[in-house]
Amino acid sequence: MALWFCDRGRSHVVADMTRGELIEIIHEALEPLKLYSDRVLPLLLGTCAVESSFGRLRVQLGGPARGIYQMEPATFRWLSTKYGKRYPSVSEYSFADQQTDDHQATVMARLCYLAVPEQLPPADDLHAQADYWKRHYNTFLGAGTVEKYLKAYRLHVGDVS
Repeated sequence: MALWFCDRGRSHVVADMTRGELIEIIHEALEPLKLYSDRVLPLLLGTCAVESSFGRLRVQLGGPARGIYQMEPATFRWLSTKYGKRYPSVSEYSFADQQTDDHQATVMARLCYLAVPEQLPPADDLHAQADYWKRHYNTFLGAGTVEKYLKAYRLHVGDVS
């Protein structure tokens, strides 16, 4: 199934992303940089689920955020500056590519979580992941809630055993 969305008068089609496809993207993007972990996988799956409805909304409605993790330009610039020397490929990224380059968007979302001094939540604790996302990614200013994260995760990723 494909969905349409409009960006400045231009229509775009975004194909649905499967759970398996996103897991593959996360592995491909993060393993070469040694940024992958079992704890970050469910957190990124949940972030994508709640932020972009699993990749369906790649342009924030009424806002500047882009991509499957809905990163804003200021956050993108800050992370590029903070981690550009440690991960040279990041300094070559462009915010304009956030909307279409899911590998780049994944690295940037991971770096956003890497910047947090607090340890990532356990892979099997969905509520802790939701709380972590709200405090460190969506922030207290964001419209997201722990409940929205949990609902989006269960809808797009599945139930956690």
